[in-house]
Amino acid sequence: MKISKLLSSFICFFMIISVLSAEVDAADWHHLRISEIMAEDGDYMDWIEIFNSGSQPVLLENLYLSDDPDDPKKWQFPSDLIIQPRGFEVFWADGMDAGRHTNFKLKQKGENVGIFDPEGGRIDSVDYGKQTSGVSFGRHPDEGSVWLFFGEPTPGNENNTKGYPEYDATDTPPCPQFSLQGGFYTGRQLISLSSQLPDAEIRYTLDGSEPARSSSLYTKPIIINSTTVVSARVFDAGCFSGPVMTQTYFIQESHTLPVISIATDPAHLWDDETGIYTEGTNYDSFEGIANYLEDWERPIRLEFYETDGTPGFNMNAGMKIHGGSGRDYLQKSVSVHARERFGADEIAYKIFPDEDISTFKSFILRNDGCCDDLRTLFRDAILHRIVKGRMDIDLQAYRPSVVFLNGEYWGILNFREKLNEHYLASHHGVDPDDVDLLEENSSVVEGDAKHYENLLNFIETADMTSGESYEYIRTQMEVNEYINYQIAEIFSANSDWPDNNIKYWRPKTPEGKWRWLLYDTDYAFTDYKYDGIEKAYGTQMLFRKLLENPEFKNEFIQRFASYLNTTFRPERVIFVIDSLRKGIETEMPNHIRKWGGKYGSHSISSISEWEDNIEKRKEFATQRLSYVREHIKDHFGLSGTVKFTLGTSEPCTGRILINGAPMPTGDFTGIWFKNVPLRLEAVPNTNSRFVRWEGIADGNQEEISVTLTEASAITAVFERIEPTEPFSSVPGDIDSDGHVTLCDAIMAIRICAGQTTGFVVLQNDISGDGKIGTEETIYILRKVSCAF
Repeated sequence: MKISKLLSSFICFFMIISVLSAEVDAADWHHLRISEIMAEDGDYMDWIEIFNSGSQPVLLENLYLSDDPDDPKKWQFPSDLIIQPRGFEVFWADGMDAGRHTNFKLKQKGENVGIFDPEGGRIDSVDYGKQTSGVSFGRHPDEGSVWLFFGEPTPGNENNTKGYPEYDATDTPPCPQFSLQGGFYTGRQLISLSSQLPDAEIRYTLDGSEPARSSSLYTKPIIINSTTVVSARVFDAGCFSGPVMTQTYFIQESHTLPVISIATDPAHLWDDETGIYTEGTNYDSFEGIANYLEDWERPIRLEFYETDGTPGFNMNAGMKIHGGSGRDYLQKSVSVHARERFGADEIAYKIFPDEDISTFKSFILRNDGCCDDLRTLFRDAILHRIVKGRMDIDLQAYRPSVVFLNGEYWGILNFREKLNEHYLASHHGVDPDDVDLLEENSSVVEGDAKHYENLLNFIETADMTSGESYEYIRTQMEVNEYINYQIAEIFSANSDWPDNNIKYWRPKTPEGKWRWLLYDTDYAFTDYKYDGIEKAYGTQMLFRKLLENPEFKNEFIQRFASYLNTTFRPERVIFVIDSLRKGIETEMPNHIRKWGGKYGSHSISSISEWEDNIEKRKEFATQRLSYVREHIKDHFGLSGTVKFTLGTSEPCTGRILINGAPMPTGDFTGIWFKNVPLRLEAVPNTNSRFVRWEGIADGNQEEISVTLTEASAITAVFERIEPTEPFSSVPGDIDSDGHVTLCDAIMAIRICAGQTTGFVVLQNDISGDGKIGTEETIYILRKVSCAF
């Protein structure tokens, strides 16, 4: 009896399967239509909507989608996907190649896209021309032959919004007007909206999404009781919808950092198919598949406010998830991009006050990066701040900020420059369209790798003990900058380098030389015993071959020693760490309330934990030097170190460089390596001249070579001369060397004390009383402390 019932069940099951198979017939393929597309430019959200105009379900098994008629089987539909009668399915043309995401992207300038059968025969296709951001191109009706532009796209639904035969950017309503500008307020606010078009509708949202015709209709003032993002748009019959205007109202918010408000459709962040901030439907941690790992860009509205609440800029832009392993964190890093299709192709604002750059194409809002549990929120910035202004090296500016995402407090993220061709143009004045920018092992970011590969091919087989070979290398790369780059990375004990996080570039000109970019140092400042030289030597053929040259090796050793005496001395590194700590300490309680304990070791749970982590960075500073010196001695088989005392005959008349590294003014004793040549250079100030050396190397040449075997001392003798050049216009630059330094502070103090007079000009008279006094001295001391 049981066997009979079981047999009956199997028969019923197979009958059902047979019926379903009959209902989903390949003969119904001809009912499939491409009904709507969105083609931005491949970076944003390209998609293709397919409509089943028939009365039977259609199985997409063995069918294909392609943007190349010569390659009709470019991307195969998921085998189990069925489109129901009069139903729609949306496929994302973003290159992801998983689930409903194709392996190609649509071109904004126009192309052909089609559906193809198992033999490569065309089922349906469309040729489209140039497309516009935020405007779709679709059939009306969905199975019809008329194609229109839709200002309100309807992916996955009927094309039932207003369509137009042509898109005219000028035929749109103006932005709505807000009665109150976004900013910081202490209590409840009423926001009125208005339009220049009396008969137009204003629709608005409060969740970050772009207003559509179905959004809330504005009829009376909007009540704002808490921090809220208000986005509004004007709709007028007979034309496309107007641009979106967004204002953020911060209620009872108090912050000592600049504030960024990011508004975007929540679906752009959290939708399982298209959200960039979520794992997504295709998530596979083993295969490394997640939405947030994709190079997807989504539109945002961006507002920036200075620390005092002053508005900086308000604009539309694009946003991507940024970084590597840090993408797994709940608070992710993002990159922001100005693009013409969003309204402006640059951010015309001086984001970093200390940088002489007032326009940006992009920037990064960075979390603390990825490493161990010793998080500080500024770890990646430590090395950049230490070497800034002290070494010739390309690095990233840093500025901490507070971020709000769709009106929700999102914690501290750090402004960082994005290292791309536009960074190179801003910092070096090169043509951004004519550079070679590479990363890792000759992977091309911009330009090509031919010049670099030729350099590697040469050095791999060349006799680098030859001076001729070394001189040739110096014509191909900035050797001094390369040495600085190696020193900075090795000192900081960056364990995620150099087998990772390497970028290098050159102007694509006959004389263009390679330079290296310092970035992603969040694994640094952890293990003060870490032997960075061993790893640098073992993983970099270029570095290894250069060390075969005696001149390069000696320069590397003694310049490293020079920077250990100055730039990397413990008290200076601790000063930098303390200044970074002070910059965000008042905001840390808010950040910890938001993220503390929410994602394991990737968050900071308390202020005491944060302070303990900072103390560990300071411990690194106090312990690191002795280990690095020992690593250098052991690796190169050196006989040891020796103390060397430097001095100048008179304060503020000149300075001494050792292997290109500036030494502190006045008498100074440092540690260098025995039996390795030192390169000393005496550099007089503007209104002084070099006379001679006194000590172990008497002579009158400004640049000399010294080899130390025991503790020694040397003095550079300078003398003042009558001014022969125009005085500096830099306030506080008393000695007219173009910089405000400790020398200027010393001279100001001596002038106040009546110990010296002479070539002090009124450009340095900060107070305007006709003399150099206490106010000028305090000003200079503050400038000097900031540069410390």
